[in-house]
Amino acid sequence: MMKKGFSLMEVLIAISVLAIAMLGIYSLLSSSIRMTSYGKDKMLLIDKGYERLLRHIHYPRVSLPSSEEVGDDAITYTYEREASGMPAVRTVRMKAESARSVVIYEYFETMQ
Repeated sequence: MMKKGFSLMEVLIAISVLAIAMLGIYSLLSSSIRMTSYGKDKMLLIDKGYERLLRHIHYPRVSLPSSEEVGDDAITYTYEREASGMPAVRTVRMKAESARSVVIYEYFETMQ
């Protein structure tokens, strides 16, 4: 005579396989959320840095603060200027840095 239903061992094996599959899915979701957060922070830093770079290029005589608060993050800006290979032109590197990301912009300006 055949017994209907599952044995305790079959149920334990099925639950173990399901738990391992769920751990894999949880790991993927966790890393996806972390990468999305990093991407959002990086895009915000790129946007704020580019905005500041344009202000610096179009209004060079206006004094800009060396840092600003954006949401929960503080962004710090540093500049490096050096002579380029071309006469009367120098290379400017602006580094925008937050707690989680760094973006470096490089452009050329005429020496006055």
